[in-house]
Amino acid sequence: MKQIIRKVLKDDIHMKLTHIGLEKFTRDMDKSSNRISFSLIVSSILLSSAILHATGVGPKIYGMSILGFLAFGFAFLLGIWLIISIIRSGRL
Repeated sequence: MKQIIRKVLKDDIHMKLTHIGLEKFTRDMDKSSNRISFSLIVSSILLSSAILHATGVGPKIYGMSILGFLAFGFAFLLGIWLIISIIRSGRL
């Protein structure tokens, strides 16, 4: 026990740790963080398109802002793509 304490005090102890089974965890965390990032992007596009539509900025057709309408469509397509990728993975 004294030897261990001396080595700890001298910073002379080296340890080697090997993880087992963390690859799946890191892969799942990476996938989850990508989905969260993508969801934040889709929600920011939705929010900005709602602001564009409410303010009526840009050219209009039938009283609707074209930029806001296009942004809504783009956010809708990205949201559908996200939902399909989640369903394909088999995990909601």
